[in-house]
Amino acid sequence: MTRRHARWVGGIVTLLLVGVVAGWIIRGVVRNRTATPAPVVDYGARMEALAAAAGSGGADGWPALTRALEQFETIETAMASDQPSTPGFGSPPIGPRRIARRLLDSGLPATLDAVAAADHFVRPAGTTAWSLVNTDSSKAARSLSRVLTAAMNAAHEAGDRVARDRAFEWALAVARAHANQPTIHDRLTAGAVAAHALETLRSQVHANGLDEDAADVLDAVMDRQLAWPAYATALEGERLSVHNLIQLMFTDDGHGDGRFSPDRASVAFGGTPRQNPFAGIGGVFLASRVETTAIVDTYIDRLIADAACLPPARTFDSDDFLDDYGRRYVLVRAMLPGMAHAVRVDDKHALQVAATRVVLAIERFRSRHDALPGTLDDLGSVMGVVPVDPLHGGPLVYRRDPARVGGYVLYSTGYDATDDSADLPAVRTGGATHDGKDVLLTP
Repeated sequence: MTRRHARWVGGIVTLLLVGVVAGWIIRGVVRNRTATPAPVVDYGARMEALAAAAGSGGADGWPALTRALEQFETIETAMASDQPSTPGFGSPPIGPRRIARRLLDSGLPATLDAVAAADHFVRPAGTTAWSLVNTDSSKAARSLSRVLTAAMNAAHEAGDRVARDRAFEWALAVARAHANQPTIHDRLTAGAVAAHALETLRSQVHANGLDEDAADVLDAVMDRQLAWPAYATALEGERLSVHNLIQLMFTDDGHGDGRFSPDRASVAFGGTPRQNPFAGIGGVFLASRVETTAIVDTYIDRLIADAACLPPARTFDSDDFLDDYGRRYVLVRAMLPGMAHAVRVDDKHALQVAATRVVLAIERFRSRHDALPGTLDDLGSVMGVVPVDPLHGGPLVYRRDPARVGGYVLYSTGYDATDDSADLPAVRTGGATHDGKDVLLTP
């Protein structure tokens, strides 16, 4: 190629490059001038709508729950102030039975009856821009559950079945109020509150038995109060929470995309803008708004699909999924809570419910036939479909054992479905989230 031809080709290449750069600049200017940022989405309202969907149009019980927890905390505070204190040692702790006695003499039972009768529960969205939920009720709910199980035990020892069943329903109603909320935190609270009541009831029934009518009453209580939304509801709520954070922390270029903005993030979390013209440069090196949203949605979609399956059919490894993304996606990892572990905690609740249903059916069978069933298959005559073990989909293990209280033992073979009965650990459902552990479900 001659020097003249080389200059000619170089000129054309230069013109093309200038044209490309100019076109890119013009396109950017046009996009900016024609850009219309999307309307701000009220994710708080969407969270409330998700909670309301758990009901059938009846009364919202969240105001009643709020009153109940306030009354309970008032009783606790008043009793603490009445406690004598020893210099240097403070006041001794107040036992839950003492609080339970005071509770029953207050106006709290009527409020708890209103909670139990509610159709659904809608907690108002959070008051801060970055937080859609206010989890202040969780601590009080867990404390109240301990007092209500103490009330169950006191009523059981006194032979007052009606009072025992009433306290049982109150505890499950407090759990249902939190299970209705579309967050993982509330779902965990609901499981913990329900576990106190279900374990206490199983222990009482297994040790002392009950007649068929009493079993029917308790089954009806469980039907009313354990009609929880699917776990997917909590995951959808977490999706809304993360989308809200993305909306707050990323810019909107008017075309559905944007970049992470430290200034916006600072304001969202109650701070002030950095007032630094170079503060936003780092956002260029992080995943864009569209990329971040897509990864979050894929992650939660996979979790929802997995949560709908029995554990052996689950294939999604959330840690491996996130490990596939590098430093550009550090915000994605920070915004996604530990959702996969929480799915397994919900398995624990399902095991609690299945075990309690089976124990009630065993006592119903014993009342009807004056004998224990030979196998769990015999319970089909008193409960229809016998629950499977939710940890693996096979049967729970039942064995008649005259040496044990109640004359039998019931346990789960754990996630691995391997019967380790020769070394059955003396634990309750606390082991339900560990692979390879059998889980004792009766004392």
